[in-house]
Amino acid sequence: METQESTNGGAPLNGDGPVSGKPEVTRKKEDSWIGANVSPLLALVTVIMTFMMFWGFIQVMKTPLRETGKLYSAQEKYDTALSKLQKVDSTQIEERVRINEEIKVLQENVAYAKAALEESKEQRGVVKDIILYILGVLSSTITTIFSYYFGSSKSSAKKDDTLNEMSRTASGA
Repeated sequence: METQESTNGGAPLNGDGPVSGKPEVTRKKEDSWIGANVSPLLALVTVIMTFMMFWGFIQVMKTPLRETGKLYSAQEKYDTALSKLQKVDSTQIEERVRINEEIKVLQENVAYAKAALEESKEQRGVVKDIILYILGVLSSTITTIFSYYFGSSKSSAKKDDTLNEMSRTASGA
């Protein structure tokens, strides 16, 4: 049996390929629009969702606390009761007793509201740390997506396309 030396990198010449004169058939799979654009669409959705999460976290962090509102409300009621007590004559004993009892209840409410406010500040500090961590991760994700689509990877892909086109042109000539 005779063997032929090939000029195509040691592959035997069997009638197929570039040496035989038959054109190579490259099959290009036709993708649907969504199939061809899955990666950019996922990146776009990720960017949109990330900005929505940024906005949501900012809204969560800037809303006033319910406990703060309760504290101010209790403090206002307490101050109102004190001003009523000062306006009552010393002859109106029943009215003074009633207002004093109301003041005691309001003092307890103010103390409770202050304690709740302090506790919520501690919890809010923990939540703030978690939110800052999540925002850092989201920032990293956005940076990665932007650098891929607009940074060095984009120019690298263009460079690869240019080199491939040049090699095809050089091999075809």
